[in-house]
Amino acid sequence: ALPLLREAHTLNVGHYGPSHENTLQAANNLAISLIDIGEFDEAETLLMGVIRELSARYSLEHPDALEARSN
Repeated sequence: ALPLLREAHTLNVGHYGPSHENTLQAANNLAISLIDIGEFDEAETLLMGVIRELSARYSLEHPDALEARSN
């Protein structure tokens, strides 16, 4: 599943750009899978990017921002 999640993230970045909601969801999904296999550094980088983007768009109490921060 990890190669498909990486591909989905890459395709979303290329098609929508790094700040689009679909791209952020793909990054979040990839990060969760990376956590599951112990790739914490890469997962942290992805999640921090998601949190940064969502925090710029919404308040930190917004459900999307809360979900990303809970990972």
